[in-house]
Amino acid sequence: MKERFGDHAANERTFLAWVRTAIAVMAFGFLVERFDLFLQIASQTLGHHPVSAHGQLAGNIAGLILIGLGAVIIVLALLRFRRMSIEIDARTSFPARASGWMLCSPRS
Repeated sequence: MKERFGDHAANERTFLAWVRTAIAVMAFGFLVERFDLFLQIASQTLGHHPVSAHGQLAGNIAGLILIGLGAVIIVLALLRFRRMSIEIDARTSFPARASGWMLCSPRS
């Protein structure tokens, strides 16, 4: 059995929570980007004016930014997971510190 299994399990749960959050952000970004398709179909069905290209561009940019943000969150979560895993396995204790982007502190 692995030493300090509880700490490693907590680290993995935190990593998975960040991955779930990133997937949700990416899914929302995909929804925002594809919402203009829904608006086009709705405007054709209801016989209203077509959606402006400016609105479509803004939606596409916002959606792509959210998808990119989700990818960045996954990379940062992976870096944090690896760092915490190394710190948990280290024989020396580290002072508790709050990470600027995640506000978490390692157990010593």
